[in-house]
Amino acid sequence: ANAGIWTYSDDFFIGLAARQLLPLTISGTEIRMIDHLYFTAGYRFLVNRTVSIIPSAHARMGLITPLQIDVAIRVDWGNKFWIGLAYRKIDAVAGLVGFNISPLFKLGYAYDYTLSKIQGYSSNTHEIILGFQPKCNRGSSHKICPAYL
Repeated sequence: ANAGIWTYSDDFFIGLAARQLLPLTISGTEIRMIDHLYFTAGYRFLVNRTVSIIPSAHARMGLITPLQIDVAIRVDWGNKFWIGLAYRKIDAVAGLVGFNISPLFKLGYAYDYTLSKIQGYSSNTHEIILGFQPKCNRGSSHKICPAYL
């Protein structure tokens, strides 16, 4: 069982989610799926009419795993093009770039550079991002949910 809550405005977003609320053992193994908690928050600062700076953070924690924290900052130009940096505590740093294909779809690229002990065995990571942002309201006053993610 999973549960979560998400809220946002034109300038902020915040969410909390819990996964595996009911412990589950995978049949035929001794592997047991346990609780994980996720917290996400961010805020959009308007620099001028077309440029926004969007810092955000994401934390996740399991009962037997250490707290993992990601922080990111993104600069958005007119809700059409964005570029950013992200840092995952003791693990990686990433560069991000992307653009909005349409009001509903965005396309991006990320390059993760590994900082952890697996650096000698990892050739880092290239990621292609395809995002879908559904409309929240029907009619002429529809909004993207939320447009600055």
